[in-house]
Amino acid sequence: MALADDKLRHSAVASCDHAANVFVEIYRAMAGEAQKVSFSGHDIAEARIGDQRYFVDANLERFVKGGKRVG
Repeated sequence: MALADDKLRHSAVASCDHAANVFVEIYRAMAGEAQKVSFSGHDIAEARIGDQRYFVDANLERFVKGGKRVG
């Protein structure tokens, strides 16, 4: 039996732009720092925790730890 969050996660289809915006807004509502970024026409979210950056592709349910923030 599938978990409820799995059903919700896979029941909605959104463009990469909309998925990134939703992630950014939810993360900001939780007092996080995030922004939408584009790579070759594909939109993802960049979330920051301390001096680390994480790139989140909400469409593909993937995230990658980036480098330390510069500046």
